[in-house]
Amino acid sequence: GGSETSREVYFGFADDKAIEFGPWGNLPPMLDGVGARLMEEWLKGILSGRKDGVRSYQAARMPVYAEREIEPFPAAFRKYDLMPKERVPRDATAEKGRELFSEGGKNCVQCHQPDPDGVQTLPGINLQHTPDRLRFSWFRHAVVNPAETLHGAPMPDVFPDDESGKADAAAIWKYLESLRD
Repeated sequence: GGSETSREVYFGFADDKAIEFGPWGNLPPMLDGVGARLMEEWLKGILSGRKDGVRSYQAARMPVYAEREIEPFPAAFRKYDLMPKERVPRDATAEKGRELFSEGGKNCVQCHQPDPDGVQTLPGINLQHTPDRLRFSWFRHAVVNPAETLHGAPMPDVFPDDESGKADAAAIWKYLESLRD
């Protein structure tokens, strides 16, 4: 689910560059698959107002709910949005992930800054908290198959949907994990 088409005009842009993203630049994310996508603690933090969002380019923000009201949601979302759990391969390295993330690699840094104060060409989702926010299995699937996972997102399809693409996604995950230290 997402916003009704008739209400889309009420969602503004916090960053004019986000206009290039179309609906991904100003509309809140779809709730479809949120249980497979978000870690339970992150979801609770967003719904309770304890965590900031990752879409600074959007003017819209989640409403805040009392802790007692949100308690049942994460488990219910996860129950209905099953995705096979995957482990990050042991041979994935943060160094390889950093290379892939950089301009000389797959150029993820063009839209995504792991550092909130970094400079980017287009304002994409802040990936600084990705390992705390997303489930690895969903992240990996989104990286190797953005058109299927991120319906209509302006994310280019630069990783093959095969073992090498999965390995590259795991390396980027390890790089993002290394930024927490």
